[in-house]
Amino acid sequence: MQNLLAWTMNNYMEVFAILGMLVAAAEAIVRLTPTKKDDGAVERVGNILRRIMDFLKIPKNIKK
Repeated sequence: MQNLLAWTMNNYMEVFAILGMLVAAAEAIVRLTPTKKDDGAVERVGNILRRIMDFLKIPKNIKK
């Protein structure tokens, strides 16, 4: 467990980048469906991810 926590702390930028890409892909997929219920679910997940990034003060425009 300690190794996982250490790895996450060392690679948090990449973890959030991957999570952001997954949310963006999910948003693209749910926009193709006719129901609005799934749109709301993905929007809530995206909002949670944005709040975590704001809390951790992770910049939205990451340049390497």
